[in-house]
Amino acid sequence: MRGSPSGDKMNLLVVDGNLESRQHTEALLAESYTVKTARHGEEALTLLQGEHFHGVISDVSLPVMDGFQLCRKITQDTALKDISFIFLTDVLDKDDESFALALGADLCIKKSQNPQKILKKIEKCMKTPRSKKDKMKENEYLQKYSAALKKILDSTQQKIEDMRSQLSQFQVEYWELFEGAHDATFILDAEGNHVAANRKASELLGYTTEEIEGLSFRNIVVPSAVPDSENKLALLLEGQELPVYEKQFRAKDGKIIPVEISVSGIRDSSGQVRYIQSIVRDVTERK
Repeated sequence: MRGSPSGDKMNLLVVDGNLESRQHTEALLAESYTVKTARHGEEALTLLQGEHFHGVISDVSLPVMDGFQLCRKITQDTALKDISFIFLTDVLDKDDESFALALGADLCIKKSQNPQKILKKIEKCMKTPRSKKDKMKENEYLQKYSAALKKILDSTQQKIEDMRSQLSQFQVEYWELFEGAHDATFILDAEGNHVAANRKASELLGYTTEEIEGLSFRNIVVPSAVPDSENKLALLLEGQELPVYEKQFRAKDGKIIPVEISVSGIRDSSGQVRYIQSIVRDVTERK
């Protein structure tokens, strides 16, 4: 049986190209094992050459060197033959799992399972003697590897297409909400230029939406309010939140309109504020 002397924790290496998934698996195993992580197969092999590990838990879809390649290299290396190899992934069907086990993997587990079930399966595998497996011939390996990889790539491509379709639908729904809003709504870039405006914004100011998109907020607020508006823009870009405030806008015909403004930052995938959404309500009657 595999284990560590004197009750020490076993050392496991988690290989996953997705940071969030890698951290999740590490946290799941940390109480029972000593865990290190790698982003791809080559990084994993470097760690395996320098340290002793009892097991490797790897996804299949990895940058640089994928999980199948990593598993085969470990299986063929006599110095690493006693290391358990577990695939933790959602991309394998039954045929691919048979291929993974033929490569020398001890177990295939789906990421989508309950975390405690995953942990129990890993614990059981780590307590079981590693079975000897015949090495797959190179031509057979290449044939099955190519077939498995094609299925994974086709599945990934389909998921991307599905995501694009969903994104397109979200964009349509957002635009319908944007255009149908009861208040004037503007989207500004980091320089304070309007990149989008809805129908209510056009009605409020007397400009067409195309004309608004060629203007900065500096062309719309009264001149005396420009410095304060620039300061508020800087605070929003720093990630701060602002309470609702009042301003005066100047319409295309020169009319001064008192308004109430609610602003919020729109962040990109890195968390950086890239755009500002401004919702503006005419409070002339209230005034």
